[in-house]
Parts: sequence; structure tokens; C-alpha cells
Amino acid sequence: MLLERDVPLQCISELAAKLGAQGAIALVSGEAGIGKTTFLRAFVESLDEDLIVRWGSCDPLTTPRVLGPFHDMVLEFGPKVQAALENDRSFSRLVSALLEELQTTAKPSVMVIEDAHWADNATLDLIKCISRRISFLNILLVISYRTDEINVNHPLHQCLGDFPHSILRRFNLAPLSEHGVALMATAAGKSSTGLHTVTAGNPFYITEHLAGTPTENYVPDSIQDAVGARINRLESAHQQFLETISVIPNKISSELVSALFDPKGPELLNACVQGNFLKTDGEYSYRFRHELARLGTLSRVPKYRQQEFHKRIFSILDNSQIDATIDQKLYHADEAGLSAEVLMLAQLAGQHAAETGSHAEAASHYATALRYIDCANDEITANIYECWSYESALLAIDDETIQARHKALELRRKLGHTDKIGENLRWLSRQHWYRGESELANRYIADAISTLEKTEPSAERAMAYSLNSQFHMLNDRVEEAIEFGEKALELEQRYPSSEVRTHALCNIGSAKLIDDDQDGLLLLEQSLEVALENDFHEHAARVYTNTATGTVWGLDYDAAQTAIADGIAFDTEHDLDSWTYYLIGLMAQLKMEQSRFEEADTIAAGALQVENQTLLMKLPALLVLARVRLRMRKTDSTELMQKALADSISVGEPLYICPAYISMIEQAWHEGNDENALAHIEQIKLISRIPINTWRGAEIGIWMHRYGVELAIKSDTALPLPYQLEVDGHFDRACDEWVAKGNPYRGAVCLMHTTNDNPKRHYQRALDLLEPCHAAGTIEKLRNLAEAHGYTDLLTNRKRGPRKEARRHPLGLTAKEQAILAHIVEGRSNREMSEILSRSQRTVENHVASILRKMNVKNRIEAMLRVKTEPWLLADQTAENAADLAEQAVALE
Repeated sequence: MLLERDVPLQCISELAAKLGAQGAIALVSGEAGIGKTTFLRAFVESLDEDLIVRWGSCDPLTTPRVLGPFHDMVLEFGPKVQAALENDRSFSRLVSALLEELQTTAKPSVMVIEDAHWADNATLDLIKCISRRISFLNILLVISYRTDEINVNHPLHQCLGDFPHSILRRFNLAPLSEHGVALMATAAGKSSTGLHTVTAGNPFYITEHLAGTPTENYVPDSIQDAVGARINRLESAHQQFLETISVIPNKISSELVSALFDPKGPELLNACVQGNFLKTDGEYSYRFRHELARLGTLSRVPKYRQQEFHKRIFSILDNSQIDATIDQKLYHADEAGLSAEVLMLAQLAGQHAAETGSHAEAASHYATALRYIDCANDEITANIYECWSYESALLAIDDETIQARHKALELRRKLGHTDKIGENLRWLSRQHWYRGESELANRYIADAISTLEKTEPSAERAMAYSLNSQFHMLNDRVEEAIEFGEKALELEQRYPSSEVRTHALCNIGSAKLIDDDQDGLLLLEQSLEVALENDFHEHAARVYTNTATGTVWGLDYDAAQTAIADGIAFDTEHDLDSWTYYLIGLMAQLKMEQSRFEEADTIAAGALQVENQTLLMKLPALLVLARVRLRMRKTDSTELMQKALADSISVGEPLYICPAYISMIEQAWHEGNDENALAHIEQIKLISRIPINTWRGAEIGIWMHRYGVELAIKSDTALPLPYQLEVDGHFDRACDEWVAKGNPYRGAVCLMHTTNDNPKRHYQRALDLLEPCHAAGTIEKLRNLAEAHGYTDLLTNRKRGPRKEARRHPLGLTAKEQAILAHIVEGRSNREMSEILSRSQRTVENHVASILRKMNVKNRIEAMLRVKTEPWLLADQTAENAADLAEQAVALE
């Protein structure tokens, strides 16, 4: 009986009827027992036969079944998706196959994922992939979950927050009213007196109460009492049957029932279905009518009997032809306390989950094995500690993951496994580096190399060399980085490893770029090619990031723009959010180097507002924001400067510490505080290992020169041209070089350091360059310099015509294009936009094509995803700019 659900049923049915125009998401939620499944069944039964219906459920296993609901739907998919689910363990291939089928299938479809609060991480990731593209899929995605099972920290809650709101509908099923409860009681021939009070309108509680024959004054205290009252009226065989299968927290196959209760299994099964204790769930499987009913039944069974049931079920699953997953076998072995079986299955289940990309589930499986670790031999124990530490560290590196590595290391030493000792030392180095503990990281990698060099050469030794190369590169030790990178590649030639190759090539290429050697770009391209060929997504992201970093610091603006745009597109496509935000910080740095301060400010501030970033991922944006706000005379620049310096020192790498100190030197110069500037220069001299004849080192060198500090440079070498021209006193030519390079701000600052006895002309030109940069702070510094020379009229008597200049968009989108982009993000088609804006569809198409080109994306979906990770692309909608945008958007032609 479906009561008081007419309105939500009509609304969700209307969503299904609209399929063809655009996809949608329906969230069906409520407390346990509220009737979500009944509601969904009624909805599905009301659908047209032309619609494809796929239904899958999540199960309350100790460790969720990986991609469980999609395996339930496997027969409803085409051969590519079936193959990806059944044979292929590559999550990326499954995503590609699934999206391809959903995008190319002409028939509209409804996909129901039931009880998503029990979903594994891989299922949630796949749901997110679908939801991000839902506007362009001919599908209604229906997700049900218990509101009393999730909180703000639950993975599903975070997943729901990522759904696009424009095509999302929520259906929170409410408890029944007193009238609804009375109708249920009347249909059952029972009195409704007090029933609403004791059940709070929960349909399952009501049903359980009405299904029994309680006395007039009987009021169940809990669902256990309600279920128990019904079961107690059954025959003993039926009671034992339900109690036995109540330990199975998922589908109950008819094969398993037959094996457990042969030859009476089918008869008992049929009787319990007829008695509404069980329901069919597919052609050959069954479930308790409600999960609460199963739990209520299970509560009747003493723990020792539950363990006996689990042992019987595991024995049948392990010794028969019944189709069962490793996860299911592991669950029953664990509940039965079968230590040897758990240790074996947990490792297999963990390996399988890791191969499918479900690292949280893999860590959970290995954690199950850890509970039985006292029953394992030393080698198995070490392997479990290693695997658990690795999988857990992918989620969060903490003291426990490091301690597990130490335990594994101790056991490997006891066993004399030298190669494994070296591997554990390398992983300890990597984990400490990620935590910003550089001293420990360097110590462990040195120990790893020393240990592995005592064994036969191997790919493991090669990776240790490559990791050491990375550490040297990050600390500006170019020669050492190249040396260890080449040692890694030499070993890789004898012991091939694509992962070692891409990692080492990236390190060597990055080190060469630090030294302004353009061969580094070729090596980075080779590294990227290897990473992409082997689906090493994280390695590919690292190549994009290092290429962008090197070219930004080398002031190669075109190459930097390409690397950043390509990297953001790649990271967005593969959900590598942390890498994306790092690249956004580099984009802000690129805008700063191009003297586009307002754009740099917008981008950097937007990146820092994104939650759940590590300190390292935020640093590029923070360093930029501090410096541009100093130049623009923003009040929070000093606070940002101090935080940027503190965070950079915490990370401990010159790549961040030196720019932080250069910012402090700039601040001291703006304030006229020579003492502070010299103090910061001395700090940089203690840290920097970069020769000042490189682009990165030259910025340090020019400030040393400006404050009279001797430059440690050989007579036969020179700084990059604009810097050298300033050192040689050719200020106009130096400025010309900066302007030609696309950085007028640096040209202006160069002119402000002129040694000309009559610098008025230089100051005048500097002012002309600074004003378009919106560098109010530096203009104030220029005013002080001018007044010190008696040029009081330099800034006060400038002619200013009326000018209304809107802030430029960071990607160069016009106001018209920004208006169109807002509609794209809302999921509107070209036709819909043309109707809303009263302009031709061809005009809209032209604007969309221009937007996609400027955003460096292939299609509208990628544009939507990019805006999601870069919200500042639509954030410039305030005050005067918003009015301009609205006015221009109306007149698109």
C-alpha cells in the first residue's frame, strides 16, 4: 500500500517524462523504514516500456562490495561495459565504456542506485562521473539513501554536494500522517489507537506492528520486538531458516539456500516469501523485506550461533560452484573467526580493490587482516603491513601509516629480505616528504639507496635513485638531480619499468629547466608520453605541473600558458583536484609575470578559497596573492607576506622560500626600509643554490645589485639580457626588453632604480607603465621617489579623461562570452540560450566556440568541469562589472 506519496511520485515521473531534453538526478531519502524501496518500485512500475531501467543496490558488508550496484545492472549494459565490469580492472576504462554507452544510446533510461549510504568509494566515484555529465546524458539517475545513516563527514554527503543543482531534485520521504496510519490500520482490520505515537509514522514500524496479533495495549518498543513477535509465531524450521540467513547482509541466492537446507530449502524459502518476511530480488535471489527486518531477526541469534552460521556459509561458498565474490567470502570468514582464511582472502580482496582504484576499500580489507595478524607468519605479516600502509597513505599520511612501515621494516630485517628493506626505507622517505619532514625524508632515501646497492641491481634500486633525484631537484641541486636521474635510467634499461622511466625523465627534465637548459622540455615531453601511454595519471599530472613551473619561472609565457591549460584540462578530466589547484596557483603567477595584477589577484584568491587543500598545494597561489596585493596597495598584503614566508619555511624547499623572501625584499623597498631588505637578501644567500645567470637566480641577483651587494658571477657569464642591461646601466634598453617580453611592470621597476642624475624622464615612463597594471602600491613608491627629487608635479598634473575600464577576465572572455558561459554552466543548450537572449542560434554557437577555445577545452562538459574547479571564472560579477556584463549580454550582436 503506497500512501501519501502521490506528489513526489508525480514529480519524479515528470522528470522521467522529460528525458530527451536533458538528464536529471533524483535523490530519494528518508529514515530507515520510511518506504524508499516501495516508492521506487511504484515509480519504476509506472514508467513507459520504452525506457531502459537499470536497478542496483549497495549492501551493508563490513567492507562494501566494489561497484556492487553496477554489477547488479551488468546484464542491462552493452558488451563493452560488461567486459569492463567483469574482466577489466581499470577504473578509467570502465568510466569510458559506461559514459560512451550512456551518451550513444538513443533510448532514454532510468538508473536506480539503492541504499547509496553503503556504497564503496569506486561506486561513489562512478556516480560523480555520471553526475558531472548528466546534462548531456539521456538518463534519470535516481539515488536512494538513509538520512539517519550519513553525516557531514560521510563520503556520500560529500558526493551529494558535488551534484549540479540546476538538474537536481530531492524527494525526502516524510513519515505518514495520523490519517495515513489510520488507513493502514483499517486495511489490516486493526485499531489505530496510539499507533502513530509509538511508530512516529514510520511505515515499516507500522507494518511490523500490524502484521502480528498483539493485544490491544501492546506497543512495540523497537523494531526487534516487532520482528521477534512475528518470528515467534512461525514453525521452528521457519524460525531457524530466517535466523540462519539473517547473517547474510546482501542478496540470498536460491543456490545457497538449497545448499544450506537441502532438500527443504526451496519450500522454506517459498513459505517465507509468502509470509512477507522475504521478497524476490531478481530471478534467483531474495532479500529480507527490509534491512531492519533482517537486523531484527539477527538480534535474536546468540553470537556463538551466528559464528556457526557464518562458518557453514563460508564452507559452502568456498567448496562449491556457487558464484560468490572474494568480498563475500571474506565477510563470512571474518565473522566466523577463521584466521587463516581471512588472512588469505583479505590480501586478495585488497589487491583487487586497489586494482580497480578503490583504495579506501583496499585499506579496509588489509585492516581486516591486521586484526588476525598474530596468527600470520612473519612474511605475511610484513606484506600486510606494507600493503595497508601504502593504501592508507594514499588517503592520508599519519603516524599509523608510518608506524606500519616501521613494523614491516623490522620484520624484513628479521627475515633478511634486503630488497624489501630498501623498498620500505624508500616509502618511509616518500611519506615523510609528503608531510614536509625533509630531514627525515633525506635520511631514509640515503639509507634506502645504501641498502639496495648491497643487493643485485633492480627496478627497486632504480626508483630509489629516481626519488633521490626528485629530492635534489626540489632543493635546486641540479647536478645531483641529473646524476641520480641518469643512474635510474641506466638501471631501467636493464630492468625495464615504465614507472621508473617516466619518473626519472620528469626529474631530469625539471632539473635542466631550473638551469635554463631547454633540453629539459624535450625530456618532460618524453616523460609525459610514457605516463599517458601507461595510464599513470598522477605521473602525467606531475609532468604538466613541473613543465608549467619551469616555464613560468623561466618567463617563457607561451609555453607556460600551454602547459597550465593542458594540465588543468587533464587534471579536471581525471579528478586530480589537488594538482588542479596547484596549477591554478601557477596560472595566477603567470598573470602576475604578465603584469595583469587584477587577474592574478582574482585567480589566486579564488584558488585559496577552495577547501581541503594541503599547505603545499596552496603555496603558489598564496605567494602570488601576497605580492600582487603589495603592488596594488591592498591592506592585507603584510599579513599575507608573513603567512607565505612561514608556510614556505615549513615546506623547506628553496622553490618557495626564495620567492617568499623576494616578496619581503619588495615590501622593504616599497617602504624604504633598506635594513630589512639587506637582511632578507642575506637569508636568500644562505638558501639559494641557483646561479644568478639563470632566470630564477637573476631575480635574486638584481635585488642584490640594487642594494649594493656584490654579485657572485664569473666574468665570462652574464645575467639574462634585461637584468644584465640594468646592471650595466642601460635602463631604457632594459625596460624595452621587459616591455617586449610582456612584463611592463618589471620594466617600470627597472626605471625606478635608474642612476641617472635627472631621472624625471625615467619616472615619467615608469608611471605610464604602472598605471595599466593597477599597481597603486608601486605608484605610491614612485611618488615618494619623485618628491625626493623635487618632481612634485609628476603625478598630480597628469591629464585624465573619463574612463570606465571593466576588469579583464583572466582567460580573456568578453562580457558577452561570460554571459554565455553562465548559461553553459547551467546546462542550457544553444537553442535554449538563443531563446532566452533573443539572438540567433548561429550567434550563440559562435560565442560558444570562442569560449571553448579560450578555455582550452574540447566540449561543453569540460567547460562545466573547469568552472567547477575554477569558480573564479564566473566570480567577477560584482558592482560595476556585473552591471556592464548584464548590459552587454543583452545585446549579443
